[in-house]
Amino acid sequence: MRRPCVLSDPASDGMLCFVVDLLAREGSRPHTLAASASRAADLAFGNQSRRLLEGQDREHRLRAIIGRLGARLPPALRDDSDITAMLAEGRSHQATVHYLSYRAELDEAGLGKVFDFSRATLADRWRAGEEAMRAALQSLETTDHDQKAGLSVQERATVPQRARGRSR
Repeated sequence: MRRPCVLSDPASDGMLCFVVDLLAREGSRPHTLAASASRAADLAFGNQSRRLLEGQDREHRLRAIIGRLGARLPPALRDDSDITAMLAEGRSHQATVHYLSYRAELDEAGLGKVFDFSRATLADRWRAGEEAMRAALQSLETTDHDQKAGLSVQERATVPQRARGRSR
């Protein structure tokens, strides 16, 4: 069963959406077995989010194409019930997604990083998320809001900055 996506909603014209991913697909090449296992989880989950966003982008572009094609059809064809049903799928709206992802520090890597809910780790993650959201909100002030129809994805990977003198 396909779940509905808020970005597919016709009422999403002009929508601003924030996607927060707990694992980043961006990162460096691992140098240990534990880091490799950790990186595999990052890629599996981060790529899943990216594939979903790419699918939404493709859907937005196809719907815009259907809308433009329908506008070029002669009225006699547009009035045909089969074609009318097809053209109903065409719409041209814009949505902006700020995709924020979290990239763990090297010492946070390992098989259990997705299960690490220690106070220090949660504080680091919370701080990193706050900084990423603040930067995303600040970028709204400088972003061109006269965007063409379609989906615009702004990506930002976050690396935590630890409090001084704190260790795990």
